[in-house]
Amino acid sequence: MLVKGINDLKELSKPESITLFKLNSKESPYSKSQNLITVKSRAFGENIVPLKDAPVTDYFQYVFLLRNSAALTKLK
Repeated sequence: MLVKGINDLKELSKPESITLFKLNSKESPYSKSQNLITVKSRAFGENIVPLKDAPVTDYFQYVFLLRNSAALTKLK
């Protein structure tokens, strides 16, 4: 899946870490942005496109980024 704007969060986090971002903090650029809510899916064939003029904070107040984790495995 390709998430528009994910590289901005990658730059602010460390490799092999879990970082929590508060998107609705005072003067947050996400209060006027659609980054992080526009998603292109290669695997599922459906893209996620936000409502016109809806900022990311209408959808999410917090986002966490998990970097360099091991691949998911099937539950037993």
